[in-house]
Amino acid sequence: MAEHKVDASTLWFTPAELGTQLIEYRDRAATQEGLDWGIAELDRTNIQSFAGQLNFIIARPGNAKTTIAAFRVKRALRKILERGTQDHECAVVVTFDQAAEEIYAMLIADGAFSVTDVAWGRVSHDKVVERTRQTIRLPLRIIGKSTMRRSSSIMTFDEVFEAIDDIEATHHIRPVHIMLDFIQAARPNQTKYRDRTTEVGDAVMRAEDLSYKYGASMDICAQATRGVDAYKNKLPVLSDCQWSSAIEQAGYRMWSLWRPITSEAVVDDKGRPATLNLAGTHYPIASDLLVMRQLKHKMTLAGFTYVLRLQPDTLQLNSWEMNED
Repeated sequence: MAEHKVDASTLWFTPAELGTQLIEYRDRAATQEGLDWGIAELDRTNIQSFAGQLNFIIARPGNAKTTIAAFRVKRALRKILERGTQDHECAVVVTFDQAAEEIYAMLIADGAFSVTDVAWGRVSHDKVVERTRQTIRLPLRIIGKSTMRRSSSIMTFDEVFEAIDDIEATHHIRPVHIMLDFIQAARPNQTKYRDRTTEVGDAVMRAEDLSYKYGASMDICAQATRGVDAYKNKLPVLSDCQWSSAIEQAGYRMWSLWRPITSEAVVDDKGRPATLNLAGTHYPIASDLLVMRQLKHKMTLAGFTYVLRLQPDTLQLNSWEMNED
């Protein structure tokens, strides 16, 4: 484990210092410098994300938690490019689960280049070459294992901190947004823990340290327990975070996801297209239907439920009723 160094002077504040920092905090929020969704329905009820705020995206496997986190990375990349700050800012994906190439494919997918096409080998070699050329200058870095580049190292948070420091030293850029996929697969360090609850709790604390150290907003994918599968409405609740109540406690924002297509029949017992009844409105159970609930949000109201249209192959997300840029 890396040596832990403490600068105690950074941990205490006078009222004069806090007053100055609060003014800066307000000005940053007013100028919309944080990470939003770019979707009016969500941005009306979710304050933009800033450094030190852990946002957890909770779902059962196959219910789009990585996809939604990747959508947020694309939003962060777009905002960096709009600000023109790509020479010193970037978004970082830390993947303890999927291979780096698979995450990259998700992030550069577009209407003519889908993740599914790549996985099946259906997209032409020339098309992949052209798309990678178009995206080669994206202010993006991915930290993780590769299916193509061999590595015998065991990736822990210690190595993640070192990797981000190396990115800054090599390319002189720092992350303004970090995606972590997923927290239950993350190793805090090389310590062998006696139970998974303690290990995941330590991983949450290391993630918080990561967000504060680099001044980056952070989205963290978290797996929900199998108990969710027995719910009629299969949106996880706060207590469904697998292995750790630390996720409930540390989360600044917590969103749960459900793709009904993964658990519900697409036709009813009379052979008609099946629908999902949400608050009296019936929605067709189809591959693009995504239900999202805001479980927790510090500093403002929580409890909102959103019906969204998701195209996972190309990371397109809109409100159900309209298409938004």
